[in-house]
Amino acid sequence: MTHAQPTTILVIDDDPACRELIVAMVADQPDLEVVATAPNGMLGAEQAAALAPTLILLDLNMPVMDGFEALPLLKTLAPDAVVVVRSSLDDSDAFEMARTLGASACITKFMSAEELLATLRSVVPCHRAAVLRAGTRWNRACATSSPLRARPKMRPHVNARAIPS
Repeated sequence: MTHAQPTTILVIDDDPACRELIVAMVADQPDLEVVATAPNGMLGAEQAAALAPTLILLDLNMPVMDGFEALPLLKTLAPDAVVVVRSSLDDSDAFEMARTLGASACITKFMSAEELLATLRSVVPCHRAAVLRAGTRWNRACATSSPLRARPKMRPHVNARAIPS
């Protein structure tokens, strides 16, 4: 699947190993591009304002400014960006709070690379449409969601929770 322009991604996570792993996973994907990384929400907000990424992958638990504090700021500074929240904890209350603050999807850090890439593609409208045309099982449930919304209807994976429309 090729696009005129890849989906641009900002990765905000305090763990350098997590940031590097995501950059490496995305490097081989022609339709995805990590344009910046940040170790906390404050620096991530600066990057979001400067770069206007398509997608922001946001850790919840970070020093300086955590994901809960950063999420409303990110939605203000990059209103068109889709925000996917990541956490090492599978905490339904935290994920519900993140959804209330504007997250499009909430996932744990324990997803496989394939699941993570599928999640990133499924929450971005242009990718969702292309994946649906390809007919992959994971994304078929997205077919009923509006192409103008970044919140797909999908059956969550074991480690992913998407917002029902």
